[in-house]
Amino acid sequence: MTEIPGETMEKEYSLQALTSEPDSNTILRRLSQPISENFSVEYYEIVFTGISMLLRPAAIIWNLLLAVEYYNLNKWNYFTWTLSYILVPMVITTLLGIHMYVSDRKKENKKICSKFLWLVVLCPFLFRYCKSLKYALISKHAERQNDYAMQKKYYKIMIEEETDIALIRIFESALEVAPQKILQISIYLAGEDKMTWLQFLTICGCFFTLTWCIVGYHKNIRTIQPDKEKISIIGIIVQIAWHFCIYVSRILSIATVASIFPLPTIIACSLHAFLIGLKEKAKASQILGIDTKRRMHIPAIINGR
Repeated sequence: MTEIPGETMEKEYSLQALTSEPDSNTILRRLSQPISENFSVEYYEIVFTGISMLLRPAAIIWNLLLAVEYYNLNKWNYFTWTLSYILVPMVITTLLGIHMYVSDRKKENKKICSKFLWLVVLCPFLFRYCKSLKYALISKHAERQNDYAMQKKYYKIMIEEETDIALIRIFESALEVAPQKILQISIYLAGEDKMTWLQFLTICGCFFTLTWCIVGYHKNIRTIQPDKEKISIIGIIVQIAWHFCIYVSRILSIATVASIFPLPTIIACSLHAFLIGLKEKAKASQILGIDTKRRMHIPAIINGR
């Protein structure tokens, strides 16, 4: 049977649309579309933000207490590594948060920016989570009052804040949470002492924090895409269980090797992170005509298709 030329071209175009990567014009068109056609803030999303606010300071406190415990036991190597995995990622993510905050408000009043900048320095995650929670509550209140314009406005602002938070938390997970878990499990496997309660809480807290961070990241990827539905609370629970099992197995494997061959493991992980960073930077630099902040979110949009 002879195919009609028009149908052949249409099939080829459809196949190309399904298999090809989106170009910069396609991505810009997606970003210019509404964030979501459903501007309703669900109650479980508010609870999700509240839990995220509590996890970050709890993880920092557990890690600091564990570092103090190593210090009191004169375990200087463990103390140094534990403290380094707290301070270095904190400085990097704080600088990233300040850069994003100043970029967002460079066109606004400088006095407003300087007034709240110290909050971003001291507690960047808590500051942004409080803002996100505030916008969510305002949007929910506007929904109850049937004020659609106000509901839509603050919903979009909330999504922008949560997207920035998710981006920073991904950096934090790569720099702090995952290495901290590997370090503490390696210390336990390589040592002769029993696991203390602080070690147990730190390891469990790191596992749950990493899982929660990844789930929140995927949740925001879905939200910013107009052609995707929101992830339901059942879907979030399934994702938490799925990612928890995946990362527990991976971290235990790396930690087991690190407890036997610590230096080669550090070199291999550092080299892997460096090469992946170069690859992602090269991929992002190929997309032209998009501002820096949007470019940060482009890999999320592409991978979330």
